[in-house]
Amino acid sequence: FIAEIPDGVKVILPDSLHLITPYVLKEQGDWFEDEIKFIRILLLQGQKCIDIGANYGTYTLSMSQVVGKMGGVWAFEPASETAGFLQKSIDLNGFSQVALSQVALSFESGSATLELNANSELNSLSRGTESSIGASEIVPVTTLDECLVKYAWEAIEFLKIDAEGEEQNILRGGEEFFSKLSPLVEFELKAGADIHL
Repeated sequence: FIAEIPDGVKVILPDSLHLITPYVLKEQGDWFEDEIKFIRILLLQGQKCIDIGANYGTYTLSMSQVVGKMGGVWAFEPASETAGFLQKSIDLNGFSQVALSQVALSFESGSATLELNANSELNSLSRGTESSIGASEIVPVTTLDECLVKYAWEAIEFLKIDAEGEEQNILRGGEEFFSKLSPLVEFELKAGADIHL
């Protein structure tokens, strides 16, 4: 189904109220985190931002609407099905300023197992040596430092990291990125029962 969030942005989602994002958007008409309202006020036309762990794109699409065609948004979502929904939303909204990459970010490049949850918000990179108990897929992994070179980033105003416990590793893979750029960072502190300070 298609949900409409503020500013006329449309999000294409699985049609199931048993899933977090469709339920929240049908019930509330917007994503429930106050931070999304803040970035709609904070960002300006023409600015550039990054969404790591983009999921269905509530942040990616909201940022894209604000920064406009002269701005840029780089969205990273490793789960193939979820990234597929996000790409459809990008196309539906005509957001040519969005570059979607179906990769995970961490402290080194390569590949990893992405543990898939029925609720895609809870997908996470596997760090154990045991095989996945549930559904999973092998995904490519890159680093912020590699992306800095690949995308020739020169000015990034905002960086959102929501990667279910992988946040610290993403920061470790961005030493060069943070030595050259100084975006405002929104960082998920809680993943499961863990608090990442």
